[in-house]
Amino acid sequence: MDGLPAAPGVSGWPTRTAIVFSAFSSVVNGLIIHFASRNTDTSVAFWKIIFIALCGFTGLWAILMWSILPNAPHDAFFLSDPARDVHSSSTSA
Repeated sequence: MDGLPAAPGVSGWPTRTAIVFSAFSSVVNGLIIHFASRNTDTSVAFWKIIFIALCGFTGLWAILMWSILPNAPHDAFFLSDPARDVHSSSTSA
């Protein structure tokens, strides 16, 4: 495997994921707000610009993830056959 736990739910997995996602989202949100604040030649309120930018980014991200992520581990193009077996067996009832 690639050094990650064999299945979600293994000790430490949720904590690492939360830390990475929270750090990444803070950086992305900060950059969007920074560039939105530089645009002062508009009649649109600043909060509306941020709202539109963040909602647009979130919508695009959702569409991208919807189209890329598989429905089940056995459909995942990025997993090797042994990894598919491990993840499929961990998600079956």
